[in-house]
Amino acid sequence: MRTLVISTALALGLATSAFAQAPAASAAPTENRGEQRMARHLDRLATELNLTAAQKLQVEAIMAEQHAARRAMHERFRTEREALKADTDGKLAQVLTAEQQAQLEQLRAERRQRWQERRGRGGHHGHGDKRG
Repeated sequence: MRTLVISTALALGLATSAFAQAPAASAAPTENRGEQRMARHLDRLATELNLTAAQKLQVEAIMAEQHAARRAMHERFRTEREALKADTDGKLAQVLTAEQQAQLEQLRAERRQRWQERRGRGGHHGHGDKRG
């Protein structure tokens, strides 16, 4: 039973974890929201599963560990994405004319603007990537 409770809590934590992702530029306020969200989730689990105090502490430790691992994975992904973009931009600069590069930057700016507009209308929040 104990294993089932912990497994359920971990699964629920993983299922809701995608919503706790935060852009690095605003990590402090978002981190606080993530911690608040995790605390509310833990409280719900404790109530719904009738966790003992000891179980609640164990589940909290598991969820915190999972959260830290997810944040590290997110940061690795961001670093790899930035390196890939820089490599692509360097290669494109060798192929495109100055005029084509300017056009490409304009297209990227337009895409960023459309993304910002969609995001402002209730689109997906949580990824603050403002590059092209």
